[in-house]
Amino acid sequence: VMWQNIPADETLSNPQVALAGDTLVYILTRESAKVWTGATSSDWSTASNWSDDAVPEADATVRFTDAAATKTVELSSSVPVGVMTFASGDYTLSGGVNLNSFTGKIDVNHLAGTTTWVDTFIERGAYTIYAGAKAILAQEMGYVYKGSFAGEGALELTSGSFTLAAASVGY
Repeated sequence: VMWQNIPADETLSNPQVALAGDTLVYILTRESAKVWTGATSSDWSTASNWSDDAVPEADATVRFTDAAATKTVELSSSVPVGVMTFASGDYTLSGGVNLNSFTGKIDVNHLAGTTTWVDTFIERGAYTIYAGAKAILAQEMGYVYKGSFAGEGALELTSGSFTLAAASVGY
């Protein structure tokens, strides 16, 4: 199945398959992503740093692009998102936060650019680094990852330790 003409700020989620007579039907929910603008500061919790002046809510899809004014994101508490996509640009996320403590899992997609995680980590979910993209883990604490891990991009550990206890590894 190939999907075309999906706007850059939208994702397809919640895949369902149904049988309608002799026809197999794919049903996907189309949702708009919250886009980080960094217009005011580096604080995740400041509404004016987001495209629609509202901080993402539980299970939201968030997108980071090269157009943001600020590419450093400070997290003071766990973020309640379901999908984080780094579409372009070089970002740094910091704050010493386990991003999974709210929702249970977060899916991360590194499509392009370099994303540096400073003492901020994702423990469960689907973590994908696409060709040409790079993720840097700068963790003073140990980092244990338990989700699925895949991609053709680069993963670099600059400090601390990284234990891959993933359910599946496709790297």
